[in-house]
Amino acid sequence: MGLLDPPRLRASEGKDRHATWLELFFDLVFVVAIAEVGTVLLRDVTWTGVARFSLLFVSVWWAWVDATLYADRFDTDDLGYRLVTLLEMLTVAALAASVHGAFGSTGKAFSLAYVVVRGVLILRHWRAWRHIDIARPLMGRMMLSTSSGAAFWLVAAFVGSSLRPWLWLTGVLVTFVIAHLPSTRRLYTTVPLSASHLPERFGLLTIIVLGEGVTAVVAGLAERDWQAASTFTAAFGVVTTFAIWWVYFENTNKTLLAQIETVAERSWLRPAWLYSHLALLMSLTAFGVAVELAILTGLRHASGTAERVLLIGSMVVALGALTAIAIVPGSRRHMVLQTRTLLVAVAAVLLAGAATFPFSPVFATGTIALVAVALVIVDLASHRDAGLS
Repeated sequence: MGLLDPPRLRASEGKDRHATWLELFFDLVFVVAIAEVGTVLLRDVTWTGVARFSLLFVSVWWAWVDATLYADRFDTDDLGYRLVTLLEMLTVAALAASVHGAFGSTGKAFSLAYVVVRGVLILRHWRAWRHIDIARPLMGRMMLSTSSGAAFWLVAAFVGSSLRPWLWLTGVLVTFVIAHLPSTRRLYTTVPLSASHLPERFGLLTIIVLGEGVTAVVAGLAERDWQAASTFTAAFGVVTTFAIWWVYFENTNKTLLAQIETVAERSWLRPAWLYSHLALLMSLTAFGVAVELAILTGLRHASGTAERVLLIGSMVVALGALTAIAIVPGSRRHMVLQTRTLLVAVAAVLLAGAATFPFSPVFATGTIALVAVALVIVDLASHRDAGLS
């Protein structure tokens, strides 16, 4: 390990890479932040609560993605890189600590912590811009994108709580638009990503979020007596999580990023793959919250309708995202099969929400678990038919 090594293009080294111990440690801090975001939804299962949860989740997830993309391209793991990562972890911890009151008393702290997180990323991009000639156009655009969005978050720290979320949303949208301009997308191929490292990084975050879903189930069961309804609801939630894990990792394709980087006419693959993960992780977090609420309340009190929509809707979105991730790099035949399977799965999950009244959490979670297991069976069959097993 050097003291202060300049950034270098990692993909040009031509060898497989795996997540470092620092990256794994780094993920844990973000997972804490995601867990705290989940509590925002747990306390407010309304359309407003869902909107707030979504805004916070997208913001935190995007910060993780940008840090991960930088590390994938330029990680040096020297002393300077580790110290900057420590600073980033400290600010993400502050971010997580202020999530609970982000729309009220701790909104200013949340805004400022997010600004520092983005400032660390700008510093990293500047170092890559300074040391790597071929990366300068892309790093310049990334600095513009990140700093433009962060400016709105900085202003948000000093305005009233009613205006603050709109400035956050504007900052996110500005960052998104600049990062996805056609002129920006053309620059991505000049600084390639690692075909082995990046899928592993996203897979690691996915498996940790799946673990958070199990944690939510355990938390709900721990607060209830072990009655038949709560026990079966918890068991079905864990079975569903296991099935999602199975289907996701059976379809993880390490050649995906190679396809994305080399096939210019399929430039939509990169954002499709990235944002399918956003939808998957957000919906899995929401599903964990919904199962916990189903265990705690049975969805039988006055607000049961909103919780029912959350339980069914989150799984429908998760199934769609899971299918998108699987078919992005696949053949046309595999895409048709996965799409047909998705339609059947979505219909079955919707049936779980409409078939009984008053709503039965055991029936709903049981149907969802059955659908998830059926997807595993179909996935195994499709791999065998395609000669992939």
